[in-house]
Amino acid sequence: MACPADIVFAVDIPGATALLTMQLFLSKLVSRLDIDGGKTRVGLVTFATNVGTAFSLTDHSSLESIHSAIWSLSNTGGSDTNTAAALDYVRTTMMTEAAGDRDNVHNIVVVITDGKSSNFNATMVSIEFVLLFIAQWCGGWTLKKSDRNRIESFEMWCWRKMLGISSKAHRTNISILEEIGLVRELMGKVARMKLQYFGHVVGASAGNVALTVLEGSVNGLRHQGRPRRQWMDDIEEWSGCSYIQLKEMSQEREQ
Repeated sequence: MACPADIVFAVDIPGATALLTMQLFLSKLVSRLDIDGGKTRVGLVTFATNVGTAFSLTDHSSLESIHSAIWSLSNTGGSDTNTAAALDYVRTTMMTEAAGDRDNVHNIVVVITDGKSSNFNATMVSIEFVLLFIAQWCGGWTLKKSDRNRIESFEMWCWRKMLGISSKAHRTNISILEEIGLVRELMGKVARMKLQYFGHVVGASAGNVALTVLEGSVNGLRHQGRPRRQWMDDIEEWSGCSYIQLKEMSQEREQ
């Protein structure tokens, strides 16, 4: 992995036989990360009925020591799959500055489990935090139709995994949303985040540099063919107004 990242594995510890398989999988996976070079930090927390042992992002700075920690994992006991507690622990304890989380790199949480969450409602709340993070992350993107489809597909993938629905079950997305009593909302959250940031930019609360970049242009002729979609195109499409109109409305609101 060339891109710097802070990665936390939340691992549902299975029985003794499956534990060995899990350890082999984790060992091979972390071996592909740039840990010795310092680009990637790895933390891990185990869970079953309760959250078990863990090591933070700064406990191990070499691949050798992380391998040793992985092979030291043991069964935490309990037959439940308390995914909600594990995700809450990761969010409130592992992904913090005190635990070694860095502000300038991406946070990645990998949940490895062989069972359905024992507390669906609490886990759903934790998943909502994940979706909110994704929405904030996507706010700076220029969203093509394919990007929007991927965002909506990711949202449904989360709910399918939450409910333990196999890809072979032939369940429609509508039936899954009806079961959990929700509607698709991730794309709507992305749009709101992006519109809010646009408001900060034109209001100069995001700094003059951001406004200069938004209104700037490059000298010369563009290539032939259809113009590429730009960041501002999303704003104008969702609001139904041109940039000039939006800026005037923002200035009138401030006055």
